[in-house]
Amino acid sequence: MGGTEPMACKISTLGENGLLVQFGNEVNETLNEKVHNLQQLLTDHPLPGTIDLVPAYSSLAVYFDPAYTAGSGTDTAMDELEKLTRTLTTESIAASRFITIPVCYEPAQGTDLLAVSHATGLTVEEVIAIHSAPVYRVYMMGFLPGFAYMGPLDARIRLPRKSKPARVPAGSIAIAANQTGIYPFSSPGGWHTIGRTPLRLFDADAETPCSLRSGDQVKFEPISPEEYKNMLQQ
Repeated sequence: MGGTEPMACKISTLGENGLLVQFGNEVNETLNEKVHNLQQLLTDHPLPGTIDLVPAYSSLAVYFDPAYTAGSGTDTAMDELEKLTRTLTTESIAASRFITIPVCYEPAQGTDLLAVSHATGLTVEEVIAIHSAPVYRVYMMGFLPGFAYMGPLDARIRLPRKSKPARVPAGSIAIAANQTGIYPFSSPGGWHTIGRTPLRLFDADAETPCSLRSGDQVKFEPISPEEYKNMLQQ
């Protein structure tokens, strides 16, 4: 993303010890890149008292130590944030990683694959080709530890969430509306599962528990059932 336009935003309080910087109210790459630019700047040059930065689709939550925000700390932090956002531009400053994720697209692993094919009027092969073609952006992490919200999803395979959630196994690749995601472990889910990866994307005991992070670029690579089984055993 290029350009030198100032980043218009709204800054508001978030509870007693946080501030919310909002760049808009849409899910798109331009706004999300603004979020990650500000996150990168605050990571490299943290404001006094900062204890956490939480990026979302088009906003960044900044949390402070209660000891810092006592008294006029919140007002001071808001003033500093306003100054920082005036110095930012739409030119990307946040680094992103490119990650390839193997996926076995078959009804045994993606239990909604046939239903998605029927609902969209596409063949199973077309659904797979459409889903695996783009490079997706990880807009944000949430819902479950390690769950990555990615997009945009091709309009030809966009479907609303299921009316009734069902339990989804770990590694399931799913779609809903304009997004795709990966369930990091078994849980109830309302998205349509179309495949499964043998990779373990969340490990609570690891130094970095989540394999994916906001701002990553992700490409899905179709693999055969045999390759899937072999990778599970590795």
